Amino acid sequence: HGGGLACTGILVARASIIESNATGKGGAGGSYTEYAGGEGGAGGRGGGIYAATSCTATLSNVTIEDNTAGDGGPGGAGEWYPGQGGIGGAGGALYASGVYTLTNVAIVGNQAGVGGGAATVNENAAAAGGVGGHGGGVYTNGVGRIINSTVSANTGGQGGQGGSSTSAAGGNGGDGGQGGGIFSDGRLSLANVTIANNHTLSGGSGGSGSVPGSQGLAGSGGGIYNQPGKEVRTQDTILGLNVASGNGPDCWGILQSGGYNLLHHVAYCTLTGTATGNIRSKAPLLGQVGINPPGTTPTQALLFGSPAINAGNCSGGTVTTDQRGVLRPQGRACDIGAYEFERARGQLIWLPAGLRTSP
Repeated sequence: HGGGLACTGILVARASIIESNATGKGGAGGSYTEYAGGEGGAGGRGGGIYAATSCTATLSNVTIEDNTAGDGGPGGAGEWYPGQGGIGGAGGALYASGVYTLTNVAIVGNQAGVGGGAATVNENAAAAGGVGGHGGGVYTNGVGRIINSTVSANTGGQGGQGGSSTSAAGGNGGDGGQGGGIFSDGRLSLANVTIANNHTLSGGSGGSGSVPGSQGLAGSGGGIYNQPGKEVRTQDTILGLNVASGNGPDCWGILQSGGYNLLHHVAYCTLTGTATGNIRSKAPLLGQVGINPPGTTPTQALLFGSPAINAGNCSGGTVTTDQRGVLRPQGRACDIGAYEFERARGQLIWLPAGLRTSP
């Protein structure tokens, strides 16, 4: 676990880049001629950072980009029953089980692991493919706070292919991983966060056989997937332009609103708590993810006319700058999300001499 960093104590990272790391793939299950085949090993967790239960992590002005959690290993063949494919690694950028705080952090372009495929068998029913990794950006079952940060272009893991049988039923495909941007199974607080352009992928295809296996369920919660009974509190946060191959493009589950959120796609997502300032069913109008001056970590700029402009509350006044360090507010009120829109300053225009007027 932990392609870039693995933490079991205290982790403090400032003004850092954690990029293009990968955790290990799960091993292949053993194959036997007389017994059941072994299950494929699970892929490594936390492509960028693995923060164990004992870890307290504090990150500020950090970019976690293009990291990959490990794929599940293939299941082994066996005469009695073949092994199932291994589970894809969770948390493409960050797997966090402890206590953590992320401030002015960019989590961009990370990928959870693909589920392993199941083996072919001759006489018995085939096994299922492995489940794809959850949390393309962040997998959390700890206690976390994310402030003034961008979670963009991350992808959950695809389900593994079901095994085939020459004389019996084919195996079902593994389900796609949940939560393209964030998968939460703990307690999470979001303040002035932009969660956009994240994806979940399809389930694996079913294997062939006398009865073909079913395709695995597609991953849900393109932006956030919140496990039932767990707590995600959102305030001044954008959830928009995410895509789910399954249900809930921007969100799947129940979110506790602190107010002033922009939720683009409302299907399969419930906001409880404070309704003040919430905007529903409107696209946020965002630019491409990249470095927007004077920032040093990637953000997605609010475009002119975005409904997020002047529609926020600076998380109750606790957030005084945006992710780039620009003072909030720039207009009559703060903007929703990690980026504060700056109106163009006046420019000097030099006219030809004949068009100039005297002082």
